Amino acid sequence: MRVRRIRRAFIASLTLTMLAPPLYAGDILDATVIRIASNKAYGEMVFIKTDKTKSTVPGCQTNLSWDFVMPLTTEHDKKLYAILLAARAGATPISINGSGNCDTFGSIETVSGLTW
Repeated sequence: MRVRRIRRAFIASLTLTMLAPPLYAGDILDATVIRIASNKAYGEMVFIKTDKTKSTVPGCQTNLSWDFVMPLTTEHDKKLYAILLAARAGATPISINGSGNCDTFGSIETVSGLTW
């Protein structure tokens, strides 16, 4: 009986942990994009570097050469990329919100949104 309760408690805590949002998502507010890169070798994604420092760096981000990475797999991703390119071309400030995870490229935080 005791083992069953422990097992249920473990499963419940594991489920809650998996459903919880990331604790440390990085943001950069009113930054100028200084570098954008993409390479066929890495697939459909773009790497982003700005002139400002992130508010928080999630634990999964170990590559600090880039601030964020953005997938280019959905239509929405491509619309965000168009916003990013317009901000870069015009050298106008943009705010970038991180997701708190590194699921696009294992060592760089994935973008969750842009504000221009």
